[in-house]
Amino acid sequence: MVGVEHALLLVDPYKNLLSAYRLLFEQAGLALETAASLREARTPLAQKDYPLILAELDMPGEESLHFWKEIKTKAPESYLILLTDTVVDEEKYERIFDAGVDDLILKPFSPAKLLVQVRRGLRQRLSTRQADKKYVLPLLDPVSGSLERIIYNGDYFKRRFRQELKRARRHRDPLSLLLIKISGEGREEKDYFLRELAELIRRLIREDDVIGRENGGFGILLYKTDQNGSKRMKIRLAQTIRNHRPFREDSFHFLIKSLKIQMYTIPDQKKIPRKFSTIVGDIDREISSIMISHLVNSN
Repeated sequence: MVGVEHALLLVDPYKNLLSAYRLLFEQAGLALETAASLREARTPLAQKDYPLILAELDMPGEESLHFWKEIKTKAPESYLILLTDTVVDEEKYERIFDAGVDDLILKPFSPAKLLVQVRRGLRQRLSTRQADKKYVLPLLDPVSGSLERIIYNGDYFKRRFRQELKRARRHRDPLSLLLIKISGEGREEKDYFLRELAELIRRLIREDDVIGRENGGFGILLYKTDQNGSKRMKIRLAQTIRNHRPFREDSFHFLIKSLKIQMYTIPDQKKIPRKFSTIVGDIDREISSIMISHLVNSN
C-alpha cells in the first residue's frame, strides 16, 4: 500500500462519495486522504505535496480553476485529475488545461476506468520526478545556473513535447520539432562541441522555445511555428554552425560533417520519429475520446 506520506488527495463535496472512493482506493492498495471543499483542502495542500489529486471540476464556493491553477503553480509535480458530469464547451476546455490540469474524466465512469487513469497519472508523475533531474550542460560561463542555460534531459524533453503538443492541439496552432543528430561518441572534443552548440542554439531560439538532449544531440520545440518557420530556423542554425569560428578547427571537422538537422511540423508532416509519433497518437486519442464523450452527453 502507498504510505500515508504518499497518499492521494480526493476533494469532493459529497461525503457519501468520499467513503465509496476511500474503499475503492484502499482495496486497490492506494492510501487516500479526503477533503469536502476547496477551503478544507487548503490545509493539507499547504503542508505537503501529493503525488496525485482527484477533484470535482465544479465545487461550491471558490472558483475551482483559479484555485487549482494556484496549487499547480506551487506544486507542478502533483498530477491533477478533475471529474465532471457537465458538458464542457471548447472555451472552458481550454481554460481547464491552461490552469494546469493534467487529465479530465467525464462521468459516468466505471471504478475500473478511474483506477486505470489514476495509475496512469501516478506512473507519469513518477517518470516526471525522475526526469526532473535536468541535464544541465556546463556552458562557457562558469556561472551557468540561470534558467536560460538549462538543457533538459531526454525524458523531460519528451514530457515537454507532450505538454506543448496538447497546448498546440487545443489552440489549433502548429508545433515544430528540430532534431540535431551528431556522431562522434567517445571523442574528447565532443563535450566542448556540445557546450558551444548549446550556446549557439540558445542565442537563436525564442524564450518560450524548448531545448533538450535527444539521442546524443539536441531537440528543439518551436511553438506556433509552421513548416516555413521551421525551415527558416533550420537554415539559420546551419549557417550559424558553419560560420562559428571555433568550429572551423580541424579537430571539429568530423563532428561538423556528421551533424544533421531534421525538421518536423505537426500537423503538416506525418513522418516523425516513433518515440514522438507515439505521443502524437496518444494525444489525438485523448482528444477524440473527450469529444465523443461531449457529443454523447450533449445528446
